[in-house]
Amino acid sequence: MLEDVIVDHNALEALRHEFDTLGYVVLRNTLDPDAVADLLDATQALHVSHADHPHRNPAPNGFNMRPVIDKHPAFLQLLINHRAFALICRLLDHFNIQLMQSHLFEANPGT
Repeated sequence: MLEDVIVDHNALEALRHEFDTLGYVVLRNTLDPDAVADLLDATQALHVSHADHPHRNPAPNGFNMRPVIDKHPAFLQLLINHRAFALICRLLDHFNIQLMQSHLFEANPGT
């Protein structure tokens, strides 16, 4: 699986530099448009289903919820996205990665 993903080594080094500098990276073009649409639909469904939930944590600039990985199958797809996972493994130079917490931060554009 990991070996099937072609990684541009110059791009990987740029990502490592970004990660070392900022503490995070943005993995562009790792999700196809259908996956993005599924995530947006899942997020909207959470807005509706958790509107009055006592543990809902509404951030002033959007929506903030945890844990989220178990709330909709679209979020689980983020964990098993082979392209993103392969890049993360190579970026961290480590192949034993575990999910300890899942958190959804949604910020309104321009904030």
